[in-house]
Amino acid sequence: MYKRQLLNYNLDRFNNAIQYFSSAKKFAEESGNPYILADVNHKIGLSYFELDSLEVSEKYFTDALQLSKQNSIPYYEASVSIDLAALYLEKKDFKNAREHTLAAEKKAKEFSFNYLLARAKVVEGEIEKEAGNFSKAENLFKEALEIAQHLREFSLQVEANYQLAKLFEENNFTEAAESYYKSSAGLIDDVSRPLFEENEVQISYFSANKDLYDSFASFYLGQSRFKEAFELIDKSRSRNTVQNLSNIKLQVLLEDKSKLDKIYEYEWII
Repeated sequence: MYKRQLLNYNLDRFNNAIQYFSSAKKFAEESGNPYILADVNHKIGLSYFELDSLEVSEKYFTDALQLSKQNSIPYYEASVSIDLAALYLEKKDFKNAREHTLAAEKKAKEFSFNYLLARAKVVEGEIEKEAGNFSKAENLFKEALEIAQHLREFSLQVEANYQLAKLFEENNFTEAAESYYKSSAGLIDDVSRPLFEENEVQISYFSANKDLYDSFASFYLGQSRFKEAFELIDKSRSRNTVQNLSNIKLQVLLEDKSKLDKIYEYEWII
């Protein structure tokens, strides 16, 4: 059953995952296994987080964190703290977000959990970006990227490059933003090639990176670089995840009819 729970979770079927993990939680409570119970609470919290049920998610994260501390499970303690920080960031509670990020970094450094250290730095960078601290955010994202490259953790490299791209785009450093967007999309393309024969996994994989492709396409569209935008969408196979491409066009160019008309001239590309 646990494999089925993980499959649903990894394929972003969060409602199904919650149902299965809830069953696993009952078993973990009966068996008294704190490791499984912490993990299950964490996974349920993540599932609710993905469904934007932040209050429910916070409860499960908090339970998982308490179990991790009480039973000296440092990896879960650091991992859950990172996700709690991301949750508080979503709620614009920057004080709690910073506290949990710094706690996660301290624990990750203590036990050499370098993957978690990089994740924590990404979240901390997002906090600094939201606070308008460009240099701090840039340094944190670059530190996370360096760790991810050393570990050959491609998903973390994608995320760090993506965050740098958004940071530079929002501060009008267009060339740098494009460079980081290209690096992030290129990594996804390289990693995804072995998945292309597995349609369901492929669709799930691109769905997980949907925001990046939307942002990159919007970046090009905002510069009236329509051909590059549609070539990007086609090359990335994001047609599998962006079921209605018109949503991207309208979000970016709704108020500019002439640009919107120009876009449709390029639709033959896809």
